[in-house]
Amino acid sequence: MKAALFQARTGIDPARNAAGLTAAIGEAAAGGAMILFTPEMSGLLDRDRARAEASLHEEGDDPVLAAVREAAAASGIWVHLGSLALKRADGRLACDSSCQKRVSTCPVRASPCSFWKASTAS
Repeated sequence: MKAALFQARTGIDPARNAAGLTAAIGEAAAGGAMILFTPEMSGLLDRDRARAEASLHEEGDDPVLAAVREAAAASGIWVHLGSLALKRADGRLACDSSCQKRVSTCPVRASPCSFWKASTAS
């Protein structure tokens, strides 16, 4: 099995970070990888909490996660997101543990280690 690693340069722009992730997914698949591993905080990394909070979404509405799912489905590979910053339903911020605890309700099946493969969605 061939695995790929993505060393991101995550910053304060989730759209730019998502573009980097989706490009890495395509490159990994083109190189024959069956899985891509990303670092922690792959979607947003910002020291300014207020600015970061303005960019965060709940899991079901997160554009970075949606982009990763779509790219994984198109490329046919697994993606392990090190973590994503998300907003919980109660408004508090979290680091993707909410999905890890609710594996069965994720639109894309995920293991407790945050593996995503859109082609296995139910």
